[in-house]
Amino acid sequence: MKGDKNKKKNIQKCDESLKNKHNILEKILEASPVGICLVENRVFTWVNNEMLKMFGYEEKEDFEDADVHMIYKSFEDYTTAGKIIYHDLMEKGKSDFDFDLKRKDGTIFKAHIIITSNGPENSIESTIVIITDISHREEAQKAKMENKSFKGFWKWLAQSATKLTSLCKPL
Repeated sequence: MKGDKNKKKNIQKCDESLKNKHNILEKILEASPVGICLVENRVFTWVNNEMLKMFGYEEKEDFEDADVHMIYKSFEDYTTAGKIIYHDLMEKGKSDFDFDLKRKDGTIFKAHIIITSNGPENSIESTIVIITDISHREEAQKAKMENKSFKGFWKWLAQSATKLTSLCKPL
């Protein structure tokens, strides 16, 4: 009898510990500044709050049990990404690439996607997907290039003005 009580207490302690760890993990995932989701056979089964913000949805139910096709701008992109993911998961157990994705309102943004699975034998069955909106990186790179071009123009203009000034010396 006493042994049964101890087993029960140990089981309860383990249960409480497991629930506590689950709650901590859930809080970490929800506080993450990147989109994190669980995808099974290309269907969303769980998403964090950042996924809602990033894609413009209000309820997790909008994602859950929905085909991942909803975040691609076309069926062709959905197929292309699927091939990349499948190949990478089979070869390396991880897929890591940039791709254009679609928000609920139809706007397209550049995203960095990292996908892991349990192993090659069930690579697409259950995956953890991390998505980061990197559109700001592209905008910053574009602005940097434009700034370089603009600086180059001003340098050329200054050199041309100097040459013109030297040609137009008073007699």
